Amino acid sequence: MPHDLDLALKICQGLRPELVEVPKIFDAKNVQKKYEDTEAEYIELMKKCWDSNPDKRPKAEKLYENFRKWFGIIPNTSIPENETFIENHPSSCYTSRKIDYAEKLKEILDQEENLESCRIF
Repeated sequence: MPHDLDLALKICQGLRPELVEVPKIFDAKNVQKKYEDTEAEYIELMKKCWDSNPDKRPKAEKLYENFRKWFGIIPNTSIPENETFIENHPSSCYTSRKIDYAEKLKEILDQEENLESCRIF
């Protein structure tokens, strides 16, 4: 998907991606169970990292502790190859670049000023 100003604004307002179910990728049931348990902990940590209040996000030390713990839980098992299912949008940019939102921001602020002068009788 190309860069989308409305999407960027929605993310700033708290929009987060929908999370999907854990895929069944390991043949051994005990390995799959460890993977699912770790994945559930990971999701909770990820949600904390998404908190709109930076003070509520986990510190780097906490992230390090979790990653270190998880590294030892999942054995060095090869994961089956997946077919590529993500298509790159031809007009997307895959390198960092500045996106200028000044014009859209001015438009939004102008709309808010106009709304303030409206009165409903």
